[in-house]
Amino acid sequence: MSDLAHQSLYQHAARPEWGGALIAWERDGKRGYQFEDGRLRIFTPDHYHLLERIDASSDRVRTLRALLGMPAEKPAEATTPATDAPSLDEQVEYFRANYPGGFSGTKWRAEHRGGGGRSRKRHRDPAIALARKQLTQAHLASCLEGRRDRDGVASLANVLGESDLVPWAHVRCLPELPPNRAGALLVGLFDLLFGRSSLQVRMTQWVHALHRGTDRKPTWPLATAPLALFSPGQHICVHRASFIAQAPAMELRPRVAVSPTGTEYAPLLAMAERLREHLTSVECVPADLFDVHDFMALTLSAAAAREIAARR
Repeated sequence: MSDLAHQSLYQHAARPEWGGALIAWERDGKRGYQFEDGRLRIFTPDHYHLLERIDASSDRVRTLRALLGMPAEKPAEATTPATDAPSLDEQVEYFRANYPGGFSGTKWRAEHRGGGGRSRKRHRDPAIALARKQLTQAHLASCLEGRRDRDGVASLANVLGESDLVPWAHVRCLPELPPNRAGALLVGLFDLLFGRSSLQVRMTQWVHALHRGTDRKPTWPLATAPLALFSPGQHICVHRASFIAQAPAMELRPRVAVSPTGTEYAPLLAMAERLREHLTSVECVPADLFDVHDFMALTLSAAAAREIAARR
């Protein structure tokens, strides 16, 4: 089988009409992505999370390689990474070197938690506080009973808009949904946060509600951010690329479909819990699963990979 059959493309979460993309180059802290619409677009690290890995046919990969003037087939030596993926110990070492005091240190709290100065979308604590204020059981129940479905969905949009977890293009359409779709979405949200069914059932129903309401398959961040923001100690926002990259260091091979499913969330949550337990055991105690989420993103970044490789 052609090596290209095993390659993946990336797709911009907010601009699927651009088609798939291959990484053309990475330099000066930026990446260039060649898209199937013929454009090469440049992204900074703050926007890498918008590029989600997708399955691709070999024909699509060949077309993009041709656009970049690359050989139709990858050379055999190119199939082996220049450096191995970082081990969990190397991730922890990188984290400690860059964040004295760990998760409770001044630098980490200033950059990732917020609360001391100007609030930014990467700060977790303001978004968590807003979720606990606007997504209460009483408020959402009142919206359902008073047929103010769009008000309830607007509250969700306000909460998601406070963070960098979900692309704005996926958030801004929520308050504009017609009443019947907003109603289905609000019922799904209420059951997700406060229902008594199993987590698998609640997540499955929520994914279906998002699909029906927005008329497109939801992304992992959109499906999991509400639970994570409302209950950050028990739930995690799934960034698919981070989980795929983290798995080898934990000797795991989880299935992470491009689109979220209720059955796959629980194993990913268990993986995050296992990572939290490991970090706690080495005296890097996360405040919640957002610290775990951001630990993965930080220590598996391209900058981290370069620094870790240089230390070996």
